[in-house]
Amino acid sequence: MNKVDLAFHRLKSGYSCSQSVFSVFAVDLGLDKEAALKVSSAFGGGIAGMGRTCGAVIGVLMALGLKYGSADASEQHEEKEIYNYTEAFLSRIKSKNGTITCREILGVDLGMPDGLKTAREKGLFEKNCPPFIKLSIEIADQVISSVAEKKGT
Repeated sequence: MNKVDLAFHRLKSGYSCSQSVFSVFAVDLGLDKEAALKVSSAFGGGIAGMGRTCGAVIGVLMALGLKYGSADASEQHEEKEIYNYTEAFLSRIKSKNGTITCREILGVDLGMPDGLKTAREKGLFEKNCPPFIKLSIEIADQVISSVAEKKGT
């Protein structure tokens, strides 16, 4: 199963966008599925259901950090590299979709009292989230491929 299909499967199984996206990258990067699902669980619905940055975007950013980030504070050049990859991803996804905000992707603010209810009644999670998850994964793969080409790996 490819990353997009696996992410869709997880989304349909009840996981959030952030969990669905991050977990499909994390396993290949050495983090087990359960840990990936736990670590990304707070970011669904635009960060804890507040309608802010889309969980799929956050899932990709966490994956980029896991792949290219540094755990060594003395490696300042690594920090700048991860910022470049992050900017490349965000720039591409914004140019393709116009936004990375959950409330704008769904067309309803989950942070409002009836937002979640409205989104469920209108089937917005099933309608609006899968195309954005697909786009996020595809662009992340493009960024990762371009980094690999630059580094000759």
